[in-house]
Amino acid sequence: TVTGIDASAEDFIAATLLNGWQNWAGGFSGAGYYKDSDGRVHLRGLVKNGASVVFNLPAGYRPAAQELFTVHSSSSTASGVGRLDVAANGDVTYTNGSNYFVQLSGVSFRAAN
Repeated sequence: TVTGIDASAEDFIAATLLNGWQNWAGGFSGAGYYKDSDGRVHLRGLVKNGASVVFNLPAGYRPAAQELFTVHSSSSTASGVGRLDVAANGDVTYTNGSNYFVQLSGVSFRAAN
């Protein structure tokens, strides 16, 4: 086994994008999520061009309370940061940054019991 890899983790589940969000093409991972054996939910993907709620996580993949993350985003000319919130109702919402592209990879949180 490779150190740091959770062999018992489930595969990524493709997210159903909402509000005009699209997966960025060009070989980048599409929006998705999975839960590891420790109960942490991990997001991945590069999305673009939407507004507000990116997708909704199903029950069992939601935090107990709202979580806030700083994520990498970009306009067509400059890199920046944006705010990604994951709510207890499962809404993954992007605010406060350019939506030319938004990186979801690296976001993780403990799922509610």
